[in-house]
Amino acid sequence: MPHPCLMFKNMKFSEFIQSNEGLSSKVLSQRLRELQNVGIIYKRILSKNPVKVEYELTEKGRQILQNMNGYWLDIRSGQDSFKGE
Repeated sequence: MPHPCLMFKNMKFSEFIQSNEGLSSKVLSQRLRELQNVGIIYKRILSKNPVKVEYELTEKGRQILQNMNGYWLDIRSGQDSFKGE
């Protein structure tokens, strides 16, 4: 799942690492690549020397997070949206 902060701003690789303590660079790179391959995030190259990139949600990624946010709010409020309540 994409990082919720991407709803509000683009994020650099280092920001992902800082916000996910204990996550290795290798695993993060793999996950970001997977999200990019399925069209959830877009990787923008800012510079090549030194390498700087940032990631942003695609429209598909924004829709996924918006849908997940609805389920999260239901869970926090004690409603079971899966049962249609």
